[in-house]
Amino acid sequence: MNDTATMTIKQTAEEFARARERHDWREIAGEWFEAPVRRWIGTLDADGEPEDDTGDAVTLAVGMREFLSLRDVMLVAAICGERTDFTADRAIDFLKRPMIRNNVRWMEDMLTETFHGSQAPDRQRCMKAVDLLLALIGRLDGGDDGWQAQPYETVAYILWWLGDERALPMAVRALACDEGCSLAIIVASAIHRGLYPDWTNAE
Repeated sequence: MNDTATMTIKQTAEEFARARERHDWREIAGEWFEAPVRRWIGTLDADGEPEDDTGDAVTLAVGMREFLSLRDVMLVAAICGERTDFTADRAIDFLKRPMIRNNVRWMEDMLTETFHGSQAPDRQRCMKAVDLLLALIGRLDGGDDGWQAQPYETVAYILWWLGDERALPMAVRALACDEGCSLAIIVASAIHRGLYPDWTNAE
């Protein structure tokens, strides 16, 4: 893989498409996404202001569009990252093997238990993820708004999880980029019906 810090989103996507022809997903996940995901989790774990990285931004944007397992790992790292059953190694295993039963159950259990829990999420951690994703969007070169769809809908979901009113505008932005964004549709529908994580009702 070339240095994505000097590559545009389209150039990176073209190289990624060639890699997909030669390798299976586990190899691609390890070569392309493991290091950026570990840095993503490490940044969320660390104190202080986040620092976005052009190379990671481009790589993650390509991956989020092509593989929802990458988007899901980035999402749960923000909203479930404080749980004892969330670790970087576990997240990478899910990234590489998203369809095996134990990994599917791990993801579902974390989201379900956190959604129905009474404890508020770590707002600082979540907003750090939001800031990184918005910086990621800002790093993308123009010409195809579709690259921004997955980051926007991930921001929308995190903000919805926080009970933040900015969630709906972000979901609308995602749908403007790609009307098929399922996560943005879920967020918009939940807001329309007044559905939020249980912790918001405990305040």
